[in-house]
Amino acid sequence: MASQGLPCSPELEALYEWHDGTSGAGSGPALLGDMWLLPGFYLPSLDEAVTNYAVFRKDPRWNPNWFPVFADGGGDFYVIDFGNAPSRFVRHFRLEESEHPVEYRSLAAMIDTFAAAFESGAIFVDETGYVDVDDEAFNIVAARLNSDIPWWADSM
Repeated sequence: MASQGLPCSPELEALYEWHDGTSGAGSGPALLGDMWLLPGFYLPSLDEAVTNYAVFRKDPRWNPNWFPVFADGGGDFYVIDFGNAPSRFVRHFRLEESEHPVEYRSLAAMIDTFAAAFESGAIFVDETGYVDVDDEAFNIVAARLNSDIPWWADSM
């Protein structure tokens, strides 16, 4: 990442040391739904994330201080914002939107929120193996754990 002009992030390094992206279940081509770690999002390989960064860096909606961490396969990402050091807020970049709000104070806060949502049943794997979310229940968990983030405080 330093080769891309971005500072290092111990959280991001730890994530990619744990696993260099998700892959589909079984043999054959992977379906996006089989790759999801979070509802609607998968962890791209580091090479894919760097490629996405290089492509989107030229997009006027993109900030060059953002690095894509989770992708939906259609151009939406959760990005780490390296522009507000020492904090590393996580924003939700939506391709069709002009505003890209901060949703988490850090990658760790984001992962902790999703872990708590899995533990509470707000995020679950249904009988077909599909990762799904009860949006209302998730918003309650996220607002409780991220009460200092306006995105969640304003959603309740």
